[in-house]
Amino acid sequence: MGPVPGTIPPMLPLLLLTACAPTTPSPVPAVPWDLAPVPPDRERRPAPVLTLSGPSEVILGDTADLVVTGAAADERVYLVVASGVGGGPCPAGLGGLCLEVTLPVYTVLDAFSDGSGTATFTIPLPAFAPAGTTAAVQALIVRGMSGVDTVASTPHALVAIAPPIDTGPVACVDDTAIPPGPPEPDPASTWTLTQLDVIDASEAILPYDHHHATIAVAPDGHFAVGYDEGDVPLARVKISLFDPTGTPLVTDLILDFLYAYAPGRPDVAWSGDSWLLSYSNATEVYLVELDVDGTLLDTIGPINVSVGTAEFQGMPDIALDGDGSGFSIVYMFGSDTDEPKGSYYQRRYDGTLTPLSDESLFSESPLDASPPDADTLGDGYAITWTERRTACDEGYLGAIKVQRFDGGGSPLGEPVRVDRGDLDGPASRPSISGTTTGRFAVAWRAQGMDRKGVGARLQVFDPAGHRVGETRTLEAEDATTANRPTVATLDDIMVVAWEEFLGFDLNDVFVQAFDLTTGEAVVDPVRVNFGRSFDQDRPDVDLRALGDGSYEVLVSYEDQDDAFGPRQVRIERFVLTPTG
Repeated sequence: MGPVPGTIPPMLPLLLLTACAPTTPSPVPAVPWDLAPVPPDRERRPAPVLTLSGPSEVILGDTADLVVTGAAADERVYLVVASGVGGGPCPAGLGGLCLEVTLPVYTVLDAFSDGSGTATFTIPLPAFAPAGTTAAVQALIVRGMSGVDTVASTPHALVAIAPPIDTGPVACVDDTAIPPGPPEPDPASTWTLTQLDVIDASEAILPYDHHHATIAVAPDGHFAVGYDEGDVPLARVKISLFDPTGTPLVTDLILDFLYAYAPGRPDVAWSGDSWLLSYSNATEVYLVELDVDGTLLDTIGPINVSVGTAEFQGMPDIALDGDGSGFSIVYMFGSDTDEPKGSYYQRRYDGTLTPLSDESLFSESPLDASPPDADTLGDGYAITWTERRTACDEGYLGAIKVQRFDGGGSPLGEPVRVDRGDLDGPASRPSISGTTTGRFAVAWRAQGMDRKGVGARLQVFDPAGHRVGETRTLEAEDATTANRPTVATLDDIMVVAWEEFLGFDLNDVFVQAFDLTTGEAVVDPVRVNFGRSFDQDRPDVDLRALGDGSYEVLVSYEDQDDAFGPRQVRIERFVLTPTG
């Protein structure tokens, strides 16, 4: 029995026009009829009997009503949701009728027609789907023995568009927006970025994928990667540790006491003599300390960081003080039921993991916000986060802010606005990295004012907090699909990794190096793990000095070898070498 006319199962809309479409769409969809092909001489392409009507453009965050007419009363009507319009399969189960939507088929919905022979499908589109994503739908009714009398509609194309933006009255113009201006041309490359090796950092076994990898490297070359395994409600946090040669010291180390309803999004950092790992179990933020070989150093178990707040705390990040005296953990706080969800907290610890402060609120915004990020800066640290841009903004329009702190945890001045305001549209997912000299860089996701696609931006700052050069656009092949940038700095070098959309919900990861003093690129973007895998995304990056003027660059990412395999964590190492 299909759903009540006018409704569809709640999870099925997520497969249409969203980033939640199947990460690995099968070329043979799960449909309620035989997809075995028929001989060409038995293919049927009858004239359309059904009429499928609806909008051709659907606003993100809104619903699309697709209406099918021409059915008999109380007939089951199928709606095939696929990747595009074109010659499709001719399934035997449909009596040889050839679909006019192309593989892969994402899903097949069904509803029963009413007394007038009309069936309606109401499809909600989440606001976070990429604008510009296209799909196609076709309606059909299976009739007759073995579907020999099956009828269909003509295909209907859909494209996701951004909602209109109300810029508000003149009084609402954001005066902190950065003036436009093209970046200076990049200088001729004076460095080379050479692949060293690719390392399987985890071994994912179906049905448990590995997600949200974060990487850190110690000055002597030991490195660690933390990640999630599985999905709710069966999920936990793992870590893998390696020596400087890339030889595993321990892989897929399960920290059993981390097992919880939804642990995740860990962050790992090298404290100078041990690894620090912070994570969330969806209600609290925790901290553990491990020796270089994975031995747990804190015998009392995980330390509860977020002891004073309630409900949801998550997405933590660790920032070491530049003077080596301690560190801070920053994280989001919110309610599962009430708005706002855009509150950011931090808590400070000394080198012995003794709290130096209670958790403290450093930003509160009505934005359903993206994760904060933090890193060393000068003798202290800096935090970046997303908040509502102005009093006139609505919904998820966001601005990127940075607050610097000294080694004692006291703010240095007021928060600095990083993104380009109305020139770039909504901003989110910031990443920050700084040096003990006080220079720092911030990368973030920017969605244009027309919200067609996304982009990745990069801005460099000097020790005084002044901008260095123009805001840069990160681009390897398609700047309108760049997403999730992450940045790492050391000395006067800056390395950025990001993902770009390839189509069919597949991504690839790129890495590029820049001069931190000027913001100018010193190498062209390099594709990570080119040609070896099916899909790559969610990168993280770190680097260390090799002592001869060159640097080792490490990029971690989620990887999938084929359409049906599990997602696992891989690490690719590069050597960045000066050539002139």
